[in-house]
Amino acid sequence: MIEKSVHFLESVQRFIKAVETVFIDTVSTVIPWLSPLVPAFMAFRAMSDVLNFPFWLAAITAGVIELLGLATINTAFSFWNYNQEKRKIDPRSPVQLAILVTLYYLIVVLVVNTMLDNSPDMHKVAKGLLSSISIVGGVTIALRASHSRRVNEIRTERERVRSMRKGVKNVSAGDSLQQANEAKAIKRQESIERTYAYIVENPDARISDIARDTGKSRPTIYDYLNELKAEGRIKENGHREVL
Repeated sequence: MIEKSVHFLESVQRFIKAVETVFIDTVSTVIPWLSPLVPAFMAFRAMSDVLNFPFWLAAITAGVIELLGLATINTAFSFWNYNQEKRKIDPRSPVQLAILVTLYYLIVVLVVNTMLDNSPDMHKVAKGLLSSISIVGGVTIALRASHSRRVNEIRTERERVRSMRKGVKNVSAGDSLQQANEAKAIKRQESIERTYAYIVENPDARISDIARDTGKSRPTIYDYLNELKAEGRIKENGHREVL
């Protein structure tokens, strides 16, 4: 009886935790998209009542302003993530320009929602703070998108590694030697490619530096370099040159 009661309570606890996780994740996904509603309404009122925009134009412009804010914030985060993960030889993205555009957007929103208002100063401060809520929502959306992308990349890499390991383990006895050699050759070629990529970014690196940073021994690195030279991908004549 006690064991069944404990099992029932544990099941209830797991159910509550699952519901809690789904609820929090749903709220975290939906609420940031609702954050621009308040500043969009204030922008609509300012353009409709003060600037005398037609109703339809004020509504469309208010929506465009808030969606544009989400787009600029997401672009800035995407550029920053790219610069953090790119190789040294890849061009940098214009993240500074994206940040300046985001700041300009914030200034425009604050001006439209506060400076055009004739209410007392404290009311203008409150409207300015409410206008910045869309920035919080945009940042949250961008952060969640970046995190989701990283999680998917990690999951994909794990599945690839698991599939490779499973493929090696499931080799039949008849052709185990051949497939094991093929797997070894593939692994060796991947190591050579990583070494080549390292040399592309660090052409003047010493053998000891390459061995340390790639996790290989010095004789192995010498072997890789000889193969890369034989393939015509690098040249060494007192100075290493990537071809």
